[in-house]
Amino acid sequence: MVRKRTCQTEVQEEVLRLIDEISQEEDHKLVRKYAEELRYFYTTLGEFSLNVYLNPEVIEVLTRGKGKKPDLKFVMQLPFFLRFMEQQNREMANIFIRAMNLKEYINVSEKYMPQHYNFLEENKHLYDWVETFQCAVKLLRKMHKKGMTTFEQNVQALESLGAPTTKTPN
Repeated sequence: MVRKRTCQTEVQEEVLRLIDEISQEEDHKLVRKYAEELRYFYTTLGEFSLNVYLNPEVIEVLTRGKGKKPDLKFVMQLPFFLRFMEQQNREMANIFIRAMNLKEYINVSEKYMPQHYNFLEENKHLYDWVETFQCAVKLLRKMHKKGMTTFEQNVQALESLGAPTTKTPN
């Protein structure tokens, strides 16, 4: 149990470092607000978020057959990016998920949700989780419309996973 807590602490520290990097990538209030949402998602809701979206099995699914580790800064934003794509065009998002072999990533993440759902419920954070998700996706949409670097870096990270496209999803 102590080792698990130590690993979670190390992961959370790395996540916070990466969120600080994101907040400094571009001097814009949208990026700072987006970083605040990520920080809340992975700290206040951390027990749930870290165990569902950044657990070792989820990371392994993204590395399988790729020969390299995915960019953790992107992986922690992937749930929001996928939701953004789904809201833009659900059919294209489903095609993209199949083409990128992200279905297993989604399945593994969803497998952990029921196991950690109690944390959200017991701490009355379920609404916070939904609200944070919606806000982060809304901010991604605004960054996309403005053609901001932070959004484009996510597209590039997605391409490095083997995306068949070099064009920003509309």
